[in-house]
Amino acid sequence: MNHDGEKWYDEDSEVFIKYGACFAPRREETIRTIIDVCKKYDAPFIYDLCCGGGEMSKAILASNDSVSLVALDNSERMLIETKTALRDFSDRASVAKFDLQEFESLHEYPAPHIVLSSLAVHHLSDERKRELFIFLGRKIRRGGSFILSDLFEPEQADNRIIFEEQWNRSVREASQVTFGDERAFVAFEDLDWNHYGDPNPDPIDKPAKLSQHFEWLKAAGFTNVELLMFFAGHGTIRATNAA
Repeated sequence: MNHDGEKWYDEDSEVFIKYGACFAPRREETIRTIIDVCKKYDAPFIYDLCCGGGEMSKAILASNDSVSLVALDNSERMLIETKTALRDFSDRASVAKFDLQEFESLHEYPAPHIVLSSLAVHHLSDERKRELFIFLGRKIRRGGSFILSDLFEPEQADNRIIFEEQWNRSVREASQVTFGDERAFVAFEDLDWNHYGDPNPDPIDKPAKLSQHFEWLKAAGFTNVELLMFFAGHGTIRATNAA
């Protein structure tokens, strides 16, 4: 994804709403995995940080009648999309504007059982990632979970080409399944969305290594940190507070 500066634009939202399910590797499996974690809690209250178009929030709400959540995003276009997606769950879901760079604003919300974030934390600097993890370690209820689904820098530089090829293949295959052609992959290539194949990565993208996330989460007080799935440089981590 290439544009000037470190800002997410309305044009990015439009592209992600249209093709995001294809751009995100193994998206359906990721959502199922997150739902499985949510089912471990009785009547959980959840923050969905940077909820995008509300696809994940909708799936979680539909999977469990006891779930309540707040879906948060900084894009007005995404918030409109999310409100539409969650209209049948208005008794258990709210939608609000939220800037991840100013995550301390979460103080105004009750303590959650679960915080989830998909494809957003990599936009933070490493320092702000660490500060976010410390904040969430204190905010999440005891025994609660932080579920982080994101892209990561390879531990070994020569694995970058493997991540690049896996991601390209994933988008091409998803486009065929979704549209019957390669339109999503064409957009993916035209926009230089593949971080691992871009010689000049977009300044908005600041992914760190998986091992760094484990180190920072444990330092923030999460006692159990585990990788639930990983493919094409994208992984889903569950970090749990001590009960």
